[in-house]
Amino acid sequence: MQIAKFLPLALLAAGCATEEVVQPYLPQVNTFSTAAPQAAVAQVAYKQFILDGIAPTMVNVQEIRRSRTNDGYERVQVLVKNFTTSPMPVKYRFDWQDENGVIIDDPDHGGWERQTLIAGDDATFTSIAPKKNCADFRLRMKLAL
Repeated sequence: MQIAKFLPLALLAAGCATEEVVQPYLPQVNTFSTAAPQAAVAQVAYKQFILDGIAPTMVNVQEIRRSRTNDGYERVQVLVKNFTTSPMPVKYRFDWQDENGVIIDDPDHGGWERQTLIAGDDATFTSIAPKKNCADFRLRMKLAL
């Protein structure tokens, strides 16, 4: 019994291949959390994000992603975070601009959209440019009363 215990090590040291021991499957749970109850988040002020009556300490942009659709229109996704402890009903709209900063009319999405930001959670706002010559955008957001 003692020799069988050291035989795989001896074969490995001699350069011989040994059979791999397969461990039985053990279910695992992955849990992700912050190290502190409230993690410090760097709040960056974006020029494309306009808050009408909402304090930057309540809602702020976490990330802006820009891409193009298959037919060449610009698409943006703006990830915002609600830093408050209660749900926040908001209205938002995207204003697309050409290379000179002139706002381009969007007859399909000219009005305000409504969404409730869950307390302490992220939300993503997505928009596709109404024309191919759009160079930039603004996301306007205000409280929905």
